[in-house]
Amino acid sequence: MKEKARQELRAQRVNGVPFLFTTSIDPKIVIKDFDYESLTVFSSKKVPLCIKSLNQQPGGDAFTCIFKNGDDLRQDILTLQIIYIMDKIWLANNLDLAMTPYKVLGTDCEQGFLEFVANCKTLAMIQYERSIFNTFSDDTIESFMEGHLRSKYPADWEARLRKSRATFIRSTAGYCVASYILGLGDRHPDNIMINIEEGNFLHIDFGHFLGNVKKKFGIKRERDPFVFSKEIAYFVNGGPLTRANKSVKLQRAVSEEELKAMSESILTEEGELPDDSEIIDDSLKSRTFKDFEEKCCQAYNILRKEGHQLINMFLIMLSAGMPELKRDDDIQFMVNRLDLGISEQEASNKFKKEIQRAMVTYSRRFDNFIHNIKAKFGK
Repeated sequence: MKEKARQELRAQRVNGVPFLFTTSIDPKIVIKDFDYESLTVFSSKKVPLCIKSLNQQPGGDAFTCIFKNGDDLRQDILTLQIIYIMDKIWLANNLDLAMTPYKVLGTDCEQGFLEFVANCKTLAMIQYERSIFNTFSDDTIESFMEGHLRSKYPADWEARLRKSRATFIRSTAGYCVASYILGLGDRHPDNIMINIEEGNFLHIDFGHFLGNVKKKFGIKRERDPFVFSKEIAYFVNGGPLTRANKSVKLQRAVSEEELKAMSESILTEEGELPDDSEIIDDSLKSRTFKDFEEKCCQAYNILRKEGHQLINMFLIMLSAGMPELKRDDDIQFMVNRLDLGISEQEASNKFKKEIQRAMVTYSRRFDNFIHNIKAKFGK
């Protein structure tokens, strides 16, 4: 399929690429030609093409984008525009969360271009790089980032790891809050990426939002409020979640049966933890974990102050007829998540509980494991 795509791309330029040829997603860059040998066909359902273009300007960087056919990109465009606006609101309040709202441009019905985010690996690739069972390991991200930076930058890998962790904490906080408010669905590990050079955490592919999540045989596959699984928490915390390492630990041991019961219960929008004894003990949190919590609560409350603006943006788009945004009732999910009627302190306490609930959702890792098996062996 990759070779066929290369041949078809070559066939489009019988007379060569026109002078001052540009791509619609970034018309500032003039294209000299395509790098045919680097063309990549991704293995996802719609087999998108990753196309690298050579810059006509001498010494200019190559431009890479993704062409996708068969998906309605309007929800992606709206979601990324909202995330971009959220980032602007945070920056206006002196909160830089290192967000990565990449560009998406629809060019026809169910097709368009997406900006390629460089230096990134999906969480799925990181999880199953050594073994498919790494999906269940707490230190997956920590081990990968340390190994990558240690081998590439042996002289100063520790400083780079600290800097990457700080960036990871900020960006994870931003995407946790954004995905919580927007109710992003289909958050499997191939839709989550990490910049392995800088540490940015980001989400991609926004085909489901406002609480519309994947189901199997009528059962919700995604039951956590947002993606904050234990391997993410481990890297945020800077170590294992044990008392011996003076990191995050539950006040009492939670059995596997209890975790499964928590995740398989039907969670409401105001979902509470089953028992106050399962709240994280503040005395055992690392400094970086507390920083993460603080940034989450700060980001959440800043957006709540601008809640009516965010809601109005979705109301304006009702007439577009998007699959998951057709009626006023669809927006009620966001209204419930913003919870504008409570105080800032109540909102902060609520979000800290949601962080804990995301960490202990049993079904998230199992769903990731099934996805990774299909991704690695099922194609």
